[in-house]
Amino acid sequence: MQYTKRLLPEFLTPRSVIRLDHLREAAALPPEKCTPDRICEILGCIDPRTARRLLSDLNDAIRRVSLELACRRSTTPELGTLPTSTPDTSTLVRLSVLYQAEQDAQHRIGREAVPLPSCAVFLQAAMRKRPEKKPSSCVSHPGCPP
Repeated sequence: MQYTKRLLPEFLTPRSVIRLDHLREAAALPPEKCTPDRICEILGCIDPRTARRLLSDLNDAIRRVSLELACRRSTTPELGTLPTSTPDTSTLVRLSVLYQAEQDAQHRIGREAVPLPSCAVFLQAAMRKRPEKKPSSCVSHPGCPP
């Protein structure tokens, strides 16, 4: 059975009209410039709650991708050491360092013919996965058969 996997363009966020490159730009803002108005201006949204939700989703995706890349790097220490980071390191910087380490490992293996997907593709895949189902506030009882 043949099927097709669809890849989004790298600037799109799954299930959202906000661009992923704008989200990454807003997440990279220094703390002194990280105001709700500035973030909404970058994202092109009006409501700060939308910006907070999207940045939270992005940070969750960054954490999942970083964990996956760190696990991949730790299982093959012969291809290079796991990059060190401090608690002060931002999640976006940590992700880019881990991604670069994975690229270096792929280069050491000799897999230049099959390039590693971009970091944005990893983020899109993590954001596309829906979290576990949240409990519903509306519960209906299934009908009983006669």
